[in-house]
Amino acid sequence: MNDAYTRSNIEFPDRLSVEDTEELFFYIAKFLPGDVRYTLTREVIIRHEGEDNIEEEYGTPKITANITSKNGNTFEFGDLESILDDDGVMISGFKFSLIPGYDIRDYEPSKIKLWDNVRKLVNKYFKEVYDNE
Repeated sequence: MNDAYTRSNIEFPDRLSVEDTEELFFYIAKFLPGDVRYTLTREVIIRHEGEDNIEEEYGTPKITANITSKNGNTFEFGDLESILDDDGVMISGFKFSLIPGYDIRDYEPSKIKLWDNVRKLVNKYFKEVYDNE
């Protein structure tokens, strides 16, 4: 993983619902340790389908987040957004924001370390939560 695109993208071993992605953010905040600020937007349609029949339909979710790592007196942050599966319903990964034209060598080592640490925590989360089912 020597290029910025590969290092900044985190593919999940399996897809997550929006709610499970929120749990993953709590896990990242706890074990990084750091702060996670995220915004979730998605369309929700509530349909009246008959007398007592109300149905909900969820549209494409979009999650944007800022993760700040707290390591002693130093802080590093990264902005990311969710990667959707082919159906546009489940979350299949994260991608950190990149600066157009930057090579991996142009980024601060602490920024790359944040990407790598979040990747390790995502993989650890999936092993702990989903491999035990």
